Amino acid sequence: MRQLLRLKLKSRPVLVKLLSSFCIIIVLFSSFSMFSYYFFQKNIHDEIITYNETNMANTTRNFEQYFQLLDSVMVNFYLSNDYINNTQSQNLNYAQASGLITDLQRLITNQHLYINNILVYDMRFNTVFDKTRGGSPEQVFNEYFRNPEYTADFWKQEFASTSYLKMYPAASFKQQSTYSALSDSVHALPYMVKSKVYPDFAILVLIRTDELFENFHQSINNNFYILDPQGGPLLTNINAEGITLPSVQPGESWIKDGHNYYFYRTGGNTGYTYINIVPDEQISSRASFNVTLTVLFIIALIISIVSSIFFSMRFNNPVKEIVASIRQLNTSPGTKHVNEFELIRNSIHSMVKANQEYQDLEEKKALLRYYDYVNRLKNIRGNSSESLEFNSEQRPYRFILFQLNYTAQFFEASIGKEDKTAYYIREYINLTMRNAATNTYTFQIENNQILSIVYEEANHPDLLDSLTQILNVLGEDKEYCFLTIAVSSRYEESADMTKAYDQVLDLLKYRPFHDQPQILDEQRKTLDGFIPATSLIEEINFHLKNGNYELVVQAVSRILQQMEKNQAGTYLFYNMGEEIRSKVNRILHDTKGSTVPPMPVEQIHTVEQLTQYLEGIIQEATMATKSQKIEQGSIVGFVITYIEEHFAEDITLDGVAEKLNITGRYLSTHFKEKTGINFIDKLNEVRIEKAKEQLRSSELAIHEIANKTGYYSLSSFNRMFKKFTGVTPSEYRRHASQSQNYI
Repeated sequence: MRQLLRLKLKSRPVLVKLLSSFCIIIVLFSSFSMFSYYFFQKNIHDEIITYNETNMANTTRNFEQYFQLLDSVMVNFYLSNDYINNTQSQNLNYAQASGLITDLQRLITNQHLYINNILVYDMRFNTVFDKTRGGSPEQVFNEYFRNPEYTADFWKQEFASTSYLKMYPAASFKQQSTYSALSDSVHALPYMVKSKVYPDFAILVLIRTDELFENFHQSINNNFYILDPQGGPLLTNINAEGITLPSVQPGESWIKDGHNYYFYRTGGNTGYTYINIVPDEQISSRASFNVTLTVLFIIALIISIVSSIFFSMRFNNPVKEIVASIRQLNTSPGTKHVNEFELIRNSIHSMVKANQEYQDLEEKKALLRYYDYVNRLKNIRGNSSESLEFNSEQRPYRFILFQLNYTAQFFEASIGKEDKTAYYIREYINLTMRNAATNTYTFQIENNQILSIVYEEANHPDLLDSLTQILNVLGEDKEYCFLTIAVSSRYEESADMTKAYDQVLDLLKYRPFHDQPQILDEQRKTLDGFIPATSLIEEINFHLKNGNYELVVQAVSRILQQMEKNQAGTYLFYNMGEEIRSKVNRILHDTKGSTVPPMPVEQIHTVEQLTQYLEGIIQEATMATKSQKIEQGSIVGFVITYIEEHFAEDITLDGVAEKLNITGRYLSTHFKEKTGINFIDKLNEVRIEKAKEQLRSSELAIHEIANKTGYYSLSSFNRMFKKFTGVTPSEYRRHASQSQNYI
C-alpha cells in the first residue's frame, strides 16, 4: 500500500506540483508580509519616539551652547570695555560713553548672538546706555522699552539684588527709536549679567526669541517650552494658559499624557528644562494601519495566484512534450511511471557526461597537436602516433606570427595582466583565423607571441582581409598594445616548418621601428645591416669622457636619424642602444663603480622613446664625469667664489654640495681641512665684510643692509655683526662717520 502511494505521488502531473509549490510560496510570503507589517509597526513607533528624543537632545545642546557663549561674550565685554573699567571717574566721561555705545553696536551686529539690544546700567550716575543712546532708567524702561511688568522700578530692584546671572520670562517690548515717533514691538528674552568685580554696573541683554527658536529648535512641530530651574516658564511659542505640564519619572525622557507626548531635557550648564510637545496624532498617523496598503496587498495576492496558474500551465506544456520525446527514445519498461523531472534529469546527465568525454578527448588531441608543432619548430623528434599522423599531412601552409608589443601606458595601467591580455587576444585571433580558413591551428608560442599555422585549400579566401580585420580591431587599443603580424612564404613540406618559423622571426626582428600596427612579409623587408661612421663613434667616446652631455646627445641623434632615414630594422636600433649603454656603463664603472640596468626593450618601440632613454643614461654618465673633475679640482675655490657671488641669497651647505655633486658632510670636512674654518663661519665672514662696506659707503637703513647681505632677521644680523666686529652695526657706522669727518 505504501509503495503504491509513493508511486502515485511520484507520478503526479507536473501542473499539480507546480501549482501547489506556487501556492505554498504565496502563503509563506503573505504570512511573512503580514507578520513583518505588524512587527515593524511597533518599530516605526519606537523610531519616531527616538527621532523626537534626538531632536530634543540637539535642541537642548544648541540652547545650552548658546547661553554658554553669551555668558563668555558678556564677561569678556566687562573686562574689555574702557567705560566699565574706568572705575575712578567721578563724572560721566562722554567720550568713553560714546565708545561704550559703539562697542554695544558692534556686539549686537554679531549675527550668531541673536541680540536685539543690550542695556548697560551705570549705578554711579543712574544712567542706562543702549546701542543708540543713554538716559535715566525711568526714561529708558518707561518710554523706549515699555512693558507693563518690566518697569524701571522692577529693573532697579533686580539690578540691586544679589543675582549675577538671571534669565527672565520672555515678553513683548514696545520700542521707540530716537529718530522716530513711531514704535514697534519685539518679543525678547531678558537676560541680566552682573559681575562682582564691577558692582556698579549691570547688563541687560534682550535676546530675539523668534530667531533663537528658528535656529536652535529641532522638531516636527512648534510646541516648545523652556522652564527655569524652579519650574517657571521662560520661553514658549504657544499660548500656555490652561496647560498643565505633567511630571516625568526620574530617568525617563518622555511621557504620554492625554493626547500629547511630552519630551523633556535638562541643560547641564544652566539647569533649564526644555520641553517639546508632540500631539499623539502626529506619531500615531505614521505608525497606524494603512488601508491603501491593505488593498494593495490583497490585489497583489490575487495577481500572484492568477499568475501562478498561468505560468504553471505555460511551463507544463513544453515539459510534457520533452517527456514524450524522451519516452519515445527510451523504450525501456517502467519509464511511464517515472517522475517527469527525474526522467529529464537522467537524460541531461547522460548528455553532459557524453559531452564532457568528447571535450576531454578534443583537449587531449589539441594538446598533442600543440606539442607536435612545438617539437617541429624546435627540431625535437617525437614518435607519437599523433605526430606520425601530422607528418603524413603534405599540404601547403603558411606561418603567421602575431607579436604583442606592450607600451609603457599598458604597464602603468595593467601591472601583471600580460598573461590575461595575451589569452583574450589569442582567443580572438583563433576565432577569426578559423572563420577564414578551417584548417588553422593557433597557439601561444611565447609570452608575447601567438602563432597561427594556416593550411591552404583550393577555394581558400585571401588571408589579407582577415589579418587586416584583426589589425584594425586590436588597433583600437594601440596606445596600450599594438600588433605586428609576420606572414611567411608558402611552404609545401612539413619538414620546412622550422624554416618557416625562422622566417617569421626574422621578419619581426627587422620590422620597421615605430609603434604602429603593421603586417610584414618578404616584400616589406627593412635594412638588415648598418655601420655608423667611425668619426661619430669617436666623437661619442670623446665627449662622454669629457662630460659634454649636449655634444654626446647630438652625435647619438645624428646616428639614429641616419638609421631612420635608411629604414633600419628594430634589431639594429636595439643593438645601437646596447652599444651606447655599454659605453655609459664603462664611464659609470670608472667614476662611481655602478652601472645602469638593462635596456627595457619591451617598452621602447620608436626612435623618440629610444632617444629619451639614451639621453637619460648619457646625462647620468656625463654628470658622473663632471663630478669627478670637480672633485679632482679646487672645491674650496669654487665654494669661496660661489659665496662671494651669491652672499645675499639663501645659501646652505647642502645646496652648495649638491652643485658639486658631493654630500654636505664631505664638503664640510674638506673645507675645514683646507681653510681651517667652518663653511658657515666663512659665509658669515663674507656677509659681514659686505655689510661693513655698505655701512661706510651708503645711507641705507640697517635692516635694509641686513636683507641685502643675506640676513632676513635683524636680530640675527646684529648678533653676528657684533660677533665678528665687537660692536653693533649702529656703533660701527657712527665710528666710521667720525673717522671720515676727522680726516
